[in-house]
Amino acid sequence: MAREYTVILCTRFRPDEAERLRALAAEVRLSPARYLREAALGARFQPRADAVLLAQLARIGNNLNQLARVANSTRAVPALRVLSLALDELRALLARVAP
Repeated sequence: MAREYTVILCTRFRPDEAERLRALAAEVRLSPARYLREAALGARFQPRADAVLLAQLARIGNNLNQLARVANSTRAVPALRVLSLALDELRALLARVAP
């Protein structure tokens, strides 16, 4: 059974505060009303990961996994240049996430 939200509480914000609220809610993909309700009731939010960044990390991880598979099966380090490029990409993406 769906919850019914029937009580309305009104509050006022300055324009800059309202914009900040909208931005915070958008970071966690919630409406401003739901964000306020959950925050007021003690919720802790973590921003959702960027889908493009996750796809790039998955691609790099796949490349590294393939290189590791070749190294384990042949006992040789495959294409050091390719491994170096993959690590450089990974470092660049990690720098974007945690500067």
